Amino acid sequence: TLSYQINLIGPIGADFRHFETLAKFGLKDLVTCQDTGGTRTTLYKKPGRFADYMLVNDAVPVNSFEIIRDPEVSDHCPLILEI
Repeated sequence: TLSYQINLIGPIGADFRHFETLAKFGLKDLVTCQDTGGTRTTLYKKPGRFADYMLVNDAVPVNSFEIIRDPEVSDHCPLILEI
């Protein structure tokens, strides 16, 4: 079994070039592959709208993926993945 750790976070959020590397291993991120607006709530006042990611591959079909925007209880939006 091979294990890889890649630092996705840059000074203002994700360095999206790393997702190109992850794609070589069959992974895609459900947050950044579509126009989601990010995973931060209005409680987060700094620049950068992405804090969380959901990496998947083709081995398990994704039934649904949702970023919950309301209610805001943190500066991170909850992510729900149904497989």
